[in-house]
This record gives sequence, structure tokens and C-alpha cells, in this order.
Amino acid sequence: MYANFKGTLKKVNIKPKGVQEIVIQINGDELDGQLEAIASMVDLKVGIELDAAVVVFKREINTITNLPLSQYIVQQNGIVEVKQPEQLELEGMPEEKIEILEEEVVIDREVIDEFVLSGMSPDYEGYHKNLVDILQRRIAGESYRLLANEYELSTNELVEQIKLYRMQVAPLAEAWHKWKQEKEGQA
Repeated sequence: MYANFKGTLKKVNIKPKGVQEIVIQINGDELDGQLEAIASMVDLKVGIELDAAVVVFKREINTITNLPLSQYIVQQNGIVEVKQPEQLELEGMPEEKIEILEEEVVIDREVIDEFVLSGMSPDYEGYHKNLVDILQRRIAGESYRLLANEYELSTNELVEQIKLYRMQVAPLAEAWHKWKQEKEGQA
């Protein structure tokens, strides 16, 4: 028996004797014929993996220009280049202090995953050397537990690395996604 669906985590109840109850709300036809399979699993032990469908990252904004400090330019081949603003410094003048506002940006995880699957996402220092490959396999449906065992990581460590990587690559994925949509619109 198997069911695969998306929903909204509504609440977690902690009950006596160490029992936790998780409530997930599913809207519309998301279950699409799977309700019978789910109903047949009531009171059975099931394996569940929850992944947030969105990624939240922070973007630094220059409060004077109201523009992001970092700009993301997508080349014709799909590679995303990060441009940092250059500050003009005059000799003998004190360095200009820029007031920065941090805003939270929410992006669909699917946008990031599509970017990772495209092969355009970069490798960064500080992560497992095969993290992009591991993430590609996770997106394809392999479980965290299987991947963690294979790469000799704890499941928690792998989940945390993937979460942080998605947050780091999110602005690039956002720029790449917009570029791809514009490119497809021109075709």
C-alpha cells in the first residue's frame, strides 16, 4: 500500500504516554483516488517523510536604492552569475556605509529542484562533496535514510545539509527560473 500527496501541516498534538498526533490538511483532489489506500493503513505502522514544499531564504536589500545587494545574471547557456555592487571610493574619503534591510523570500521548492536537476546548480564548500548528486537522487524519489546510509551520514546531517544548500542556491534558482520562463515565452 502506498500513497503520495501534498498537504499543509496544520498541527502537532502531544498526547499522554509519549504519543504525538500530526494533522495534515489536504485540499481539492490532491489525494486523487488514494483515500482508499490511506484508509486501509489506519492503525498500521507507516513510513513517512515530510519535506516543506517551499524554501525560505534571506535577501539583503540596499535601503537607499531598494534593490538587492546581489544581482543574478543568467548567461545564454543558463549559467547564473552573481554580481556584487561595486562601491565607489574616493581617496581620503571615509567608506560609505550602506544600510541593509534583510527580507525573507519564499520560493517553491520545485523551482530549486528543477534548477538542481538541470545540472546548473553549483557545488559549494562546506557540504558533502557529492551533495548535488545526492540531492538529485533525493528529488528523483530516493529516501533520506537510504542516501544517508550509502554516504555514511546521519539522516539529520543529510537533511540539514540539503536544507542549507537549497537556501543558498535559492536566489540563483529564482533567477534561472525567470530566465527559463522568458526564454520559453520567446520560443
